[in-house]
Amino acid sequence: MCGGEYGKGPGATRSGRRERGRGWAAGALAGALVLGTSGGAMAQQPSPVGQFNDQTQPRTDPNIAAKPTDPVRTGPLAPWATDMAARGLTFDINIYNFYQANPSAGLRTGEQSNSTYFVLSMTADMQRLAGIAGGTIKFTQTFFGNVRNLNMAADIGDTTVGYQPPFNPNSNRLSLLTYQQKLLDDRLV
Repeated sequence: MCGGEYGKGPGATRSGRRERGRGWAAGALAGALVLGTSGGAMAQQPSPVGQFNDQTQPRTDPNIAAKPTDPVRTGPLAPWATDMAARGLTFDINIYNFYQANPSAGLRTGEQSNSTYFVLSMTADMQRLAGIAGGTIKFTQTFFGNVRNLNMAADIGDTTVGYQPPFNPNSNRLSLLTYQQKLLDDRLV
C-alpha cells in the first residue's frame, strides 16, 4: 500500500474491496442486533388512550336525523300539505340569503351585495300516483329572487376573491330532476 490508501495497493481488486465492505456492514448489523436485544425483547405496550374512547368520541343518535313516519304539519298550509302527502306528493322549501358588506374597509368602501335563493323541491311517490311500486320522481327548482352581487370581491379586495356567492343572470334554474326505482324489496336502487 502506498500513501496510506487502504485497498488501493497493487494487487487490490475492485471485487475484493466490495467483499470487505459487505463484511463490515454485516458485522455492524450483527453487533447492533446483539446490543439491541441484550435487555430482552420489548413488546409494544397498548396506549392508555384507548381506554377513553367511549368518553372522547362523539356520541350520535341515528334517530336525530330520522324522518318521522307521519310528520306533524302546522301552519296555514298544513291541511293542504297533509292531503297532498296522502296522494303521494311532498314538498320542501329552503331559502338561502347571502349578504356581504364592506362599510369601512376594502378597495371601495360602502359597497354591499345580497343574493337570495329559493330552493323548491317536490317528491312524487309513483306507487300512490301511478301504481309503480318503488318508483320516485324528485324535482328541485332554484329561483334567484334577489341578485345584487356584481364584483363584490373586487370591492373588498382580500381573501374573499373567488368566495362570493355566484352571480346568476337567470331568474331560475332546474337543479334536480331524477327518477329512482327500487327493486327486490328495496335491496336494489
